[in-house]
Amino acid sequence: MPFNVSISVADELKPHFDKYKINGGSISGLTNALYRGFFEGKITPDSGIEIRITYLEQQVDTYMTQAKVIREELQTLRHQLTQELAAKDDRLERVKSTIHAKVDDLDELGVEGWLQDMRELGSPPAVIIRNRLTDLASQQGVPLSYAISIMRKEYPDLERHIPEV
Repeated sequence: MPFNVSISVADELKPHFDKYKINGGSISGLTNALYRGFFEGKITPDSGIEIRITYLEQQVDTYMTQAKVIREELQTLRHQLTQELAAKDDRLERVKSTIHAKVDDLDELGVEGWLQDMRELGSPPAVIIRNRLTDLASQQGVPLSYAISIMRKEYPDLERHIPEV
């Protein structure tokens, strides 16, 4: 069973103790290791190098543990990012495909032919496009602004007829 002992430490050692604790070191663990080494004859009052080696080995163990945790988090985040990018690419391709299906008459007639047909029918192209994109956004579960931005990229010649959000 552990027991408590109070010791006084020189003021100039305080920054070392503080740094040790900040880096995850246990003062009790260090003290126990030093006393154990001393009483088992592994550390003598003249063996400062061995004490420093023990301290550095503990530091290495601490940093290795921290590095392992950081590596695991990096791996998790990279995997998450890969999945998010794949989902974003899938969504983009799905929306592009649906846009082309919604405006197949535009693809058949070309931009100028389609605009001419809309004028002859008396339908403002911006209204038709907005209605089709609103329907698409609802079906695909994406914001209308997202559908509009893709439409602008797919059909740059229609820029002036594509509505603002």
